[in-house]
Amino acid sequence: MEKYVDKYDKKDKFYSAGYNVRFDLDFLQSFFMKRGNKFGTGSYQNWRAIDVMQIVHYMDYRNKINLENYKLATICNHFGIDIKAHDSMQDIRATRLLLNKTLYSF
Repeated sequence: MEKYVDKYDKKDKFYSAGYNVRFDLDFLQSFFMKRGNKFGTGSYQNWRAIDVMQIVHYMDYRNKINLENYKLATICNHFGIDIKAHDSMQDIRATRLLLNKTLYSF
């Protein structure tokens, strides 16, 4: 990560984007901690993530959507987005489409 981010510059950090980003950030934090880096991803990562799951939860709160669950595959199906669940690149592409569809559904 040091190739792309100056870990000493507070303004030079990655922004994560995805679906249920907290899971990924927690996983990365654990990775760093196990390797003795007590600062973990904070040196490289901005914790203000773009998380489509949070947008969907807000839509639920506003009664704009009501589904049996809020798994990525369920949400994509609701918005007519094809996805092969648990295929990393498919998840990325589907999440990008989902972000656009959810943002424009208000």
